[in-house]
Amino acid sequence: MKTINFNINQKPKLAVENVAYFVDESNVDLLRQYVNKYYPDNITCLSDSSSWTEWFNNHISIHIESNINDKFILYFKRNSLGWDDSQKAVAYDDGYDIYYVVEAKPGKQLMKVE
Repeated sequence: MKTINFNINQKPKLAVENVAYFVDESNVDLLRQYVNKYYPDNITCLSDSSSWTEWFNNHISIHIESNINDKFILYFKRNSLGWDDSQKAVAYDDGYDIYYVVEAKPGKQLMKVE
């Protein structure tokens, strides 16, 4: 897993680049900001939600809020999002790089590879 600084001005990498994002109670709000910015309401959400932000809240945020031990893998796609339970994620089997987004500390660059 690679730990990276949150940067709202840098688009998240896509699943086609073999990258997925680990989501837990510590960074769920940061990843929601990516969804808000890069998946606006004009991108059709083909699910039970009216927007990708609502989808993110319904499928990820609500679960984490009700059980802080819940963890997910989030896949950014060109015009959509996907997710897996962190224990059974396709990303592990397919050799994806898993990114863990953390709040950027002023004046400090962080890139940790484990």
